[in-house]
Amino acid sequence: MASGRRLSLFNFVRFLGEKANYAIGTIEDVVIPSMKRIFIETTHTPFPHDLSQTFSEALRQLKLNPGIERKSFTKEPLLFEDVTRIIVTTSNCLYEKPLEALLWLFAVSTGSRAITCANVSIGDIIRCTKTIDDPSIFIQIRLRVTKGNRNYNHTITVEGKNSPDDPTDIVHWLSLSLHLYHGIDLFTPQAWTTAVRQRLLFPWSRDSMRERIKARALKAGYPIGMFGFHSFRSGFICSALLHCADNPTARGAILEMTAWVAGWAPNSAAQRVYLRPSAKATVVCTRVIKGSLSLTD
Repeated sequence: MASGRRLSLFNFVRFLGEKANYAIGTIEDVVIPSMKRIFIETTHTPFPHDLSQTFSEALRQLKLNPGIERKSFTKEPLLFEDVTRIIVTTSNCLYEKPLEALLWLFAVSTGSRAITCANVSIGDIIRCTKTIDDPSIFIQIRLRVTKGNRNYNHTITVEGKNSPDDPTDIVHWLSLSLHLYHGIDLFTPQAWTTAVRQRLLFPWSRDSMRERIKARALKAGYPIGMFGFHSFRSGFICSALLHCADNPTARGAILEMTAWVAGWAPNSAAQRVYLRPSAKATVVCTRVIKGSLSLTD
């Protein structure tokens, strides 16, 4: 009976990928978690370990199947300018706007996946630095989880001026979110209780994050299905390249810095997957034909 159940699940997952043409990411991040949730809600018992292993083995077989066509990108990169537009066009009457704005800016500024954002807790805000002479405020945040690694322990730094007049000020949205939803002050972390530190910074599931950005982008005037949450990761490196597309020296530095922030090995295959489509998007065609760029650039 148990072996028959495992075989049925195994064949079902393979069917979705090989016959129904479901994307592997959809199966892994939407279908399987939904099936697990339904099982737990129906039986009121934990999901069996042997069935989890069956799902993992079926996914492994799908990923190794050369007959399944894969696309490097199914969504367009979400540039920093796009994020700004989405934030500005989101109604201020929306109670969760500060938290959404914080999430969008955090994801595009760090190239973080949904799984990383969904596991950031308030206690992962490890340092807030500001000086009297400089209006800039630096926030260090520890990222504990990433794809395939639940002990990521990667620290990133973001900057802002806590200006309510700037819709792209990540420090402002962070400070406002902590005040509105948790009743704490960003600049007095010593007053945070242990219970508060254990709360998630973003209280949504990965699936909810994905659906939220799709809905907000649509309301901002973008075509339906143009962006997904992974668009932030490609948008991160594309936005950086746009600022140095015609400067080879700066471009090399940008590639190295984006690799440090997003967790890629510099010039690795994983980074190049994002690099080629992003680099194409930053080529200014009129500069090419007018001779602004040399052949060696």
